[in-house]
Parts: sequence; structure tokens; C-alpha cells
Amino acid sequence: MNAGPTNKLFFLLLVLLFVSIFMSALTNLVKLVESTHPPSLYIKDFNVEYVMAHAVLNGESPYKPLPELARFADGYTAQYLQHPSPHPPSVIFVGLPFTAFALGRAVFLWFLFELLCLVASSVLLLKVLPGRVTALASIVLFFVWIAWHPFEREMFWGQLMILTLTLISGAWLALRSGRDMLGGWLLGAALALKLFGWPIVLFLFITRKWRAVLGAALCFAFLNLAAALVIGFRDVVAYYTFVGPAVSKLYRATAGNFSLWTIGPRAFDATASDWYTPLVNVPSLALLASLITVGVVLVLVVKATIHSHSFDTAFCALASISIVLNPIAWSHYLVLTAPALCLVGWRIWQARFPRRSVIPAAAVLILALLVEYTLPAVASLTQSFGARLVPFWIGVIAYLPLAFVVLLTHVTFASERWTTSVVN
Repeated sequence: MNAGPTNKLFFLLLVLLFVSIFMSALTNLVKLVESTHPPSLYIKDFNVEYVMAHAVLNGESPYKPLPELARFADGYTAQYLQHPSPHPPSVIFVGLPFTAFALGRAVFLWFLFELLCLVASSVLLLKVLPGRVTALASIVLFFVWIAWHPFEREMFWGQLMILTLTLISGAWLALRSGRDMLGGWLLGAALALKLFGWPIVLFLFITRKWRAVLGAALCFAFLNLAAALVIGFRDVVAYYTFVGPAVSKLYRATAGNFSLWTIGPRAFDATASDWYTPLVNVPSLALLASLITVGVVLVLVVKATIHSHSFDTAFCALASISIVLNPIAWSHYLVLTAPALCLVGWRIWQARFPRRSVIPAAAVLILALLVEYTLPAVASLTQSFGARLVPFWIGVIAYLPLAFVVLLTHVTFASERWTTSVVN
């Protein structure tokens, strides 16, 4: 007797949800377009690729300190980045096509390119799960991503994560379709551009998907070799042996970095950053603690993927946990949780919203929404403590995005049990 009113209420709530998402997405799009103009234009991360490419065209090293390269972009000062580029050599191929334009036009074109990548990612994710792509579903998914904070931040900064998401989504589709070499090449490209996805390659190696591993290795080697021919072998070697590790060390314990590698410095090293008090100041334990944490998490997740009955589960879980296994993880890196979010959402839909999925799914959703408030909360705490450093246990709030990633990874594995028909 109550089925009718219940269905109407559910439908009304669904409509209200999508209206709020649509309005939020439109608001974000307006802000993002405005950010392609001064003054936001001059603080975007895309400027790094732009000046690196100009440096190469002028016969200079792309790994000079960024303030030295800033002269190649009118108005750009790199005042917040007093160090060389943290990006791998292969990103030079991202920046080169845009050097034909002035900085303002290049930034706007990159913004349009990211929108196209977001559309492509949405289509690929729909192709993987429902198996069919409709215009309505693509539009809805596109606006859901635009409305979510990590995607908005990614596009504001003009970073490389949406491009990486497109490569990862394409790799997922290719690998589950039996096109292992293509899937490997796409993974290799993601690895070369952002050093992202190596746990997935490790899983493919353990499960003896040799063509995929070979494709990833060949693509990574090819892009780095091509970069070496453009910028010089010395600069490629310098990046992997000195520049990359040195820049990572600079950000190893900053408030916005929620990588597993930051746990050691924050717990044991008072010199790692200037905003918190460590649990115990024993700097010699910092690296060991980080190594143990990363090793344990990697082993547990890889072990779970090996025992999983679904390649989709393994791939999405590893894509999510890859974010925090690298030395640096910013909030916009959470863009790369999109495959896992789609998989979990699809399984809940397929299983007709089983009761046992309600609490974990709600927890994931709440944490996903709270990610936006992590840094403001840390800033507020820092101000409230004034000259004193934030106590360790209060500073743990900075790990809310890490909690989201870990919980989502767990829920990805658990979602296999929510439906009797595992998506293969």
C-alpha cells in the first residue's frame, strides 16, 4: 500500500539531488572559466609544463629552478615554487604543443582539453560497467565529476590528473576486453606522466599478464627515451636521481599531502614541517615508519587483489590505493578514485541497494564530501593555536582524504559480495 508514496519520495529526492549537482557543477564551471584569466592564470600548475617546454625550445634545461624559467611566460613568477619542476621528463610532450600560444591562450586551451578528457573518461567508465554509453548517462556523470571538489581543484590548477584518469580508464577497458598490449601501453603512459599506477603493473606481473606488463614497460621506456632525445639524457637521469626525490622531500609533511609516506615524518620528525608537533621527536624512525606503513598497505592490498574473484575489483582497488602509495598526494589526486566510485556505485545499483551496503557506502560518500573542508580545517586549527604548533592528534584531521582512499579501497573489495553477478 505504501509502495507508491515511497517510490514518489525516492524519485523526488533523486531529482533534488541531481538538480543540486547540476547547479554546483555550473557554478564550478563559471569559476573555472574565470580562473583562466588573471590573477588566477599565474598560479596554475600548467604554467610549469608551459615554461619547461619553452626552456627546451630555447636550449635550456627544463629542470632549472622554476623562478628562472618563469621569464618564458609573461606575468608568471613561480613565487610559490622555489624549486625545479616536480614533473617527470615525459610531460615535456604535454607542454610543447601549447608553446605556439601566449600563456593566457595556452591555459584556456588546456582547460578545454581537460573538459574533453573528462568527457572521454566518463564515456570510457560507462563503457566498462553498463557496457553501453548513452548521451544522458554521459552528461550526468560529467556533471557529477565537475560538481565534486577534487575535479574542480584539478581543473583550477590545470594539473595532469584528468588526462591520467583518461589513460587509466582506457587501460581498464582494454585489459578487461583482452587487449592486454593496449592496456599496458596506456598504463605505461600514465606511469611516465605522473608515476601513477605502478601497483597495477605489479599486480599484472604477479598474475602473469605478460603482454600488459611488456606494453607498460615499453611505453614508459619509449616516452622517457623520447624525452631524453629532446631534453638530453643528463636531465632525465638528474630528474630520477636528484630532482624528483629532492622536491618530494620538500613536501613530505605539508598539511595538504596525505600520502602514506608522510606518516613517518609527522609522527617522529619535528623538522619535517612547521605546523604540527610530532607524536615523538625521533627523526631516525621517520623513514623506517613510512617504509613499513607503505610496505604493509601494499602487501595487504595486492594480496586481497590476488584473492579477488573480479579483475574489476583488483584494478579499481589498486588504482585508488596508488594515490597514497606515492610520496605526494594532493586533494585533486582523488580524481583517480573515479573508477572505484563508479564500480561500487554500479554494483550497489545492480544489487538493488542491499542493506549491508548502506553504511559503508554512506561513509564513503560523507568522506568524499568532507575532503573539501580538510585544508580549511587545518588552516583554522593552525590559526587557533597561534604561535604554538598543532598537537599531533589534532593534526590527524589532515589525513581525512587518506581515510577516504583507504575506506573506498576496502569497500571496493566488499562490493563483490553485494551482487551475485560479478561484473567481468
